[in-house]
Amino acid sequence: MPTKYLVEIGRVALIEYGPYAGKLVTIVDIIDQNRALVDGTPSGVPRQAIQFKRLRLTKFRLTIAHGTSSKVVKKQFAAAEIDTKFAETPVAKRLTQLKLKSSMTDFDRFKLYKAKQQYNRIVNKKLMLLKAKNRIALREKQNKAKKYQSSLISSWKMISPAIVALKSFIIIRATLLSFVLNIGVHIVIIGYVWDTEELQRSWKQSIGIYIICLSLFHFGEYYVTAINQPNSVTTEAFLLNHSPEYHFALAISFIEFFIENYFFAEWKFYFPSLIYIGFGMTITGEFIRKVAMLTAGNNFNHIIAGEHDPAHILVTNGIYAIWRHPSYVGWFYWSIGTQIILINPFSFIGYVVVTWRFFQHRIYYEEATLVQFFGVKYLEYKRTVPTVVFSDPDQEFVEDESDLYNKDKMKNFNESMWNDLVSEKVDTTKMDLIDTAEDGATFRNLNTLQVQSCKYHGKSEYVCKAGSDQIKEVQSDGTTYKVNVQLLFRIAIKYYRFKEEVQISKKRTSRNRNEDFDDEFPIFKL
Repeated sequence: MPTKYLVEIGRVALIEYGPYAGKLVTIVDIIDQNRALVDGTPSGVPRQAIQFKRLRLTKFRLTIAHGTSSKVVKKQFAAAEIDTKFAETPVAKRLTQLKLKSSMTDFDRFKLYKAKQQYNRIVNKKLMLLKAKNRIALREKQNKAKKYQSSLISSWKMISPAIVALKSFIIIRATLLSFVLNIGVHIVIIGYVWDTEELQRSWKQSIGIYIICLSLFHFGEYYVTAINQPNSVTTEAFLLNHSPEYHFALAISFIEFFIENYFFAEWKFYFPSLIYIGFGMTITGEFIRKVAMLTAGNNFNHIIAGEHDPAHILVTNGIYAIWRHPSYVGWFYWSIGTQIILINPFSFIGYVVVTWRFFQHRIYYEEATLVQFFGVKYLEYKRTVPTVVFSDPDQEFVEDESDLYNKDKMKNFNESMWNDLVSEKVDTTKMDLIDTAEDGATFRNLNTLQVQSCKYHGKSEYVCKAGSDQIKEVQSDGTTYKVNVQLLFRIAIKYYRFKEEVQISKKRTSRNRNEDFDDEFPIFKL
């Protein structure tokens, strides 16, 4: 059989089978490739020739000469304590067990079986206890893991913006804004530390603070959006590519600042305290806008939604309980505050006019969608919560808004009645916009209302007739309700008067949507 030991003089071997099976012998000479001369005097095996296939070589070896006598072999065997050492080897133990097993009686084997059975019971009991302890420890570990996971989930809103940034290369824009912020801070510090002249210090403070406010605004837009909507935030949240008009306004403000600073520096910075007044207004506007965004949560979006998301709710708490559209108010004050920081008189006037008109049209567009989405809930909210800075769109075309849901005139009017009005009882699916040519538009109602028409009279002016009666009766569950149909037609008139402006606003705020504007507002098909 294969072995890792060499056949050599003095090698101790075990006879595996034959008359002297299980005896130890020592190789004293090698006869040929098949046989060896062995001497097993210490174990009772006489010197004889034996085949290699009957031998099992061991790791023990005696230091003897070629063909030495049995006396020397016996002496070396005893001196090396071969019997004792061999008895400790696995081979010897296995041979002892086999010998013992072969000498056992049936009763001995029965006792061994019972002993093994008892031993297995003890082992199984110990194993069950260990498993129970392991389950308890595992359960405790899982509870700790759940607590740790919950803590991670609770902090996900703070961590996720960084993860999303790495995935979509938003970190590049954040780095750019931080670089711009660093430039602004250094300009302000240089103006305070190095410049002794008031004019040099003022213009550096002005442009430095402006750059700081600009970078913080754009980074704050992304960060708050990422907190509210960590799974859907994109690079658009920075508002760096808001619109070409926005970039043009920024360029104009810089150009005016440097031209006036070069030619009229003494006049421009005659009242340097205006820089800090503008800075305070900018900080106030920034604070109002960010509080509004955080209050709205995931209901806030930079793009006005054309379709109602069931997950979105009407936010009327917090700063929204003070006035409507606080985010627009904050941005308005922020934008004009930046021009006060730069002390740009012409840009200040332009920013006030353009920004006010932009948000005024946007508010009309947004409130039309909110009325469509939330119905009477939003009308009640509008009646109780005013707007600031911007005018209420309804005041331009509704003499008495309470006519729509005045409790004295319409005691049972509620949200269900509003849904009946715009969907079932006044069926918008059967009211088609027949003609959209420039010479007019015709509305046809196949259910409750008569055929109506809107005729074009000059630029951005439409005259509509709602029939002989302004108040129509609508049946619902056996009850007759009075609704102000004329008000609905005034909404349609308002839509056509501002259609061009709303389309421009749509291009600015809804670049990624291709839906038809009329399909977004079925109420305007009245």
